[in-house]
Amino acid sequence: MEDYSRYMPAVVAFLNEVNASHKLDLKIVPGFNYPILDPGKDSVGYKIRRQSILSRIMSLNVDTSRFEEKDGRKILNHETKTKIVLKIEEFWCGNDERRHIPVDV
Repeated sequence: MEDYSRYMPAVVAFLNEVNASHKLDLKIVPGFNYPILDPGKDSVGYKIRRQSILSRIMSLNVDTSRFEEKDGRKILNHETKTKIVLKIEEFWCGNDERRHIPVDV
């Protein structure tokens, strides 16, 4: 059986990279049992928000095939990081004023 807890550190590390490069304050929303699993898909889900803008949430669902194994850890592959960064830029750095956006990669 898959150990889905291995995906969380990869997502947290990725958010830290994005925060540093884009001067954001993205965090995984507390209060959920992570990862959020969809029984119909092989994906892991996370709710993400900015600490400074609590009312806006991105629901990020990442297919597990978009992770790679490196030094015994899961990491997001480059293509996936690029796709998610574009969605983050649109949602939090652009003119998108929606309160919630689903992102499936």
